[in-house]
Amino acid sequence: MSAPAFGVSYGGDEFVVVLPGLGKPQALDQAEELRRTLSQTPFLATRGLQVHIEASFGVATYPEDATDRTGLLALADQAIFDVKRRGKNAVGVRDPAPHR
Repeated sequence: MSAPAFGVSYGGDEFVVVLPGLGKPQALDQAEELRRTLSQTPFLATRGLQVHIEASFGVATYPEDATDRTGLLALADQAIFDVKRRGKNAVGVRDPAPHR
């Protein structure tokens, strides 16, 4: 049994979601489900508004992409910037640099 998922504020409008025990395909699926749910959910409806949130996600997995927190965050951050360059509101992944 893997540990429960959790999210933390990372700074400004950035958040980190930790999904223990998931490989890259499952993490990509979870990120896409979260992105889709956010974009389809109307917020503030009780106040007469229909606010929809868009989000960009970068996915990096341990130990496939990096073996430490700094490497994982850097790779996920690079993937987010790639998504934002292509138009935002998507999930991205970036291949790690080859080991030398």
